[in-house]
Amino acid sequence: MRRRLRALVLTVVAVTGAMGSGQRARAAAAIDDLGLTITPRSASGAVGSEISYTVTVTNRGAGVRNGLTVRPTVSGLATVVSATSEHASFCGHDASCVVGDLAPGARAIVTVTVRPDAEGRAALRATVTQTRSRALAASSTLVAINPPVNLVATALRPHVVLGWNTTSRVATGFEVERALGDAEFRRVATIPRQATSYSDRSARSGRAYRYRVRAMATGVPSAYSNELTVTM
Repeated sequence: MRRRLRALVLTVVAVTGAMGSGQRARAAAAIDDLGLTITPRSASGAVGSEISYTVTVTNRGAGVRNGLTVRPTVSGLATVVSATSEHASFCGHDASCVVGDLAPGARAIVTVTVRPDAEGRAALRATVTQTRSRALAASSTLVAINPPVNLVATALRPHVVLGWNTTSRVATGFEVERALGDAEFRRVATIPRQATSYSDRSARSGRAYRYRVRAMATGVPSAYSNELTVTM
């Protein structure tokens, strides 16, 4: 039975102060003038690897936006390693970054590094807040999946037999890629998660092939295995 991928959330939380209706309207307009993006929109990495996301805040309004803060947190089986920014006056141990004031047309960039502690699917959410205002949020996704390891190949003319090991519990299959000489890699097979070997029967004698394998988790790829060359 396919194991359900666990979700983790990278979120930023802020508290809105007590305001009158006029103040709330002005604050809402101010926060609506901000743009917020996270890149990449999706990513994958092995357990224990460090994956960096870029949070960009842009002032699209006509006035200065004051008291801007980005404070990421993570729930689930992952850890926020760091949050850094050349535009922030301060980034704390809790990964909160005080961007402060942002002039019209200006932008601030915060780099957030996350380390998956176990395999699973992640929903990443970053929020920027302005003093005495509601929050603005953006999201991205991450899948932590262990790549295949110890790829080996045996030339059994007229075909090549590949074998590898996997420790992934969330992989739904594997993709085998092959390159002829120095040419680009191309996928030659997609096989189910139970398989840890593949026989390439389209290889031809007198040619040198390079091979690599990666795991897939519901359409999301892992990093590649080691690469190896086989001469037929």
